[in-house]
Formats: sequence, C-alpha cells, structure tokens
Amino acid sequence: MLSRRWVLDATLAQMLVNLEAWAASQSAGAGIRWPGIKIISGYRSHTRQAEVNPAAPDSLHTRCPSMAADLQLGGVAGVSPSAVWDWLGAKWMTMGGRWGGMFAEGRDENHFDLGVGH
Repeated sequence: MLSRRWVLDATLAQMLVNLEAWAASQSAGAGIRWPGIKIISGYRSHTRQAEVNPAAPDSLHTRCPSMAADLQLGGVAGVSPSAVWDWLGAKWMTMGGRWGGMFAEGRDENHFDLGVGH
C-alpha cells in the first residue's frame, strides 16, 4: 500500500513499516504512547524537486519508484523532536538505510532513504 500511494521502492516501504513497528514496540515497553510517523513526501518530479530543494537535483526522491521518503512525527510528551529523530535515525541506519540527520551538507532530520548504492 505505501509503495503504491507514495510511489516508493518496495524495500523502502517495508523498512518504513518495520521502523514504525519497532518504534511503537519500544515506546510501549517504556510506557510511552507512540504518536506514529507519517509519510509526507515520496516521489517528486524533477520540477517539484527544484521547487522543494534546488540544491539537491539528484535527490533519491526523483527516482521512480522513489528510494527516499520524508516523514512527519507526532509529538512525544516530554521529549524534544530532535531527540526522537536522532533515535529513529540511529535505528534506521542499523537497518541499512541512510538518514538525513547525518548529511554533511546540512541536517535533514525527517529524510530517510535507501542510500545511493540501492
């Protein structure tokens, strides 16, 4: 479903489902209500990419199917959004993905992708 709705690579879609399940499980184990993650961007045409981020014309968002997704995070009481992104990003990288929070050219916390090698 995710891969069709957002034109995502099937591997990326499954990894996002796995990340969501892991975060929900970890949160429940700590007695925290997990607010969930939501995809806000998948595939972008080259025109749309130029509007959103002209500095990254070769974004993995422009591949069809897209190998990148931008996520939105619900609020977690008592925890800063950056701390939650760091937590999700660290897990994503152990799953073999590349996280925008580690980009040398600038932090993009809500960007999750498969990396250039895929």
